Amino acid sequence: MAVKFIGILFIVFSCGIWGISKSARLRNSVGECDHTNSMLESISIMIRYNNYEIPRILSEVCLEKNCPQYVRETAELVDKGMDFHLAWRMAVEKYVTDAAECEIMMRFGNELGLSDTEGQMKLIEGISAQISDIKAERAEKYHRYGRVYRAVGLLFGLMAGVILI
Repeated sequence: MAVKFIGILFIVFSCGIWGISKSARLRNSVGECDHTNSMLESISIMIRYNNYEIPRILSEVCLEKNCPQYVRETAELVDKGMDFHLAWRMAVEKYVTDAAECEIMMRFGNELGLSDTEGQMKLIEGISAQISDIKAERAEKYHRYGRVYRAVGLLFGLMAGVILI
């Protein structure tokens, strides 16, 4: 009887944790947009005021606390001698899972470094606005479904526990 009770508790907690983790993933996706916009702002400053080249920009961005993994991967590949645009494309395809965000970041990587300073500033402003739109969509989705995932996970666990009793 004790083993059955422990098994039921395990199922309830597992389902509850599933709901909490699903909700946390939604919340974290909103934070990823903030990190991306912060990165874009840093790149904008480096281009406008310091006139840095792309390899230097990548190394500076990698020093930041919340540097996206695809930027780190790109920096490593560029340091090994790979073309920036190819390295960016490979890294974004590997690490960015959201289709809309992937498309936006691909466009950013394809166009970065191909125009004058003002052209790059306009590119960064446009990309930042698109990322902000994605952030708003993700925040709405989190507010709509975050609580639902937490509650449904716990309720499924309780339902399974009642069925097993």
